[in-house]
Amino acid sequence: FLLEHDYQGALTAFEAAAALPGWEKMDGREVVDLLIGNTQLALAVEAAAACDREGVLARLDEALLHFDSAGQQAPSYARAYAGKASLMRIALDLGATPETVSIPALTEDAVAYIAQNPARRSELAIATFKRSVFVSKDGGRNWTAIARDGAALE
Repeated sequence: FLLEHDYQGALTAFEAAAALPGWEKMDGREVVDLLIGNTQLALAVEAAAACDREGVLARLDEALLHFDSAGQQAPSYARAYAGKASLMRIALDLGATPETVSIPALTEDAVAYIAQNPARRSELAIATFKRSVFVSKDGGRNWTAIARDGAALE
């Protein structure tokens, strides 16, 4: 419930788990770091909706910190950095088959967050770990960069 309805509450719970004595040396810590990173991304989206640029940048920095930590603890979580990531979409229809969605070419970067416009399903947005943002209006066939390294493009 917290993760879907109260991102700040979820973040508090995940950070409390991460602060447990001895947790920093235990197997599975990368999962908590991934949860914290994902929650920070959700909070970055909320900050963006409120036009809070500094909040967006701070949340993205925190997300990157936790994703990097997870990747160091369990390198298999860092697959996107090795160029092995792919994006698949599948309709929620019985018998639907997955369809590959192209992603923009990224150099030493990876997709951190993906969003779809619920009113116009062919419109997608991608935010990267290095704070670049791309949008597609045609289901991912073509992408336009609207921000690079945290700076808006004109």
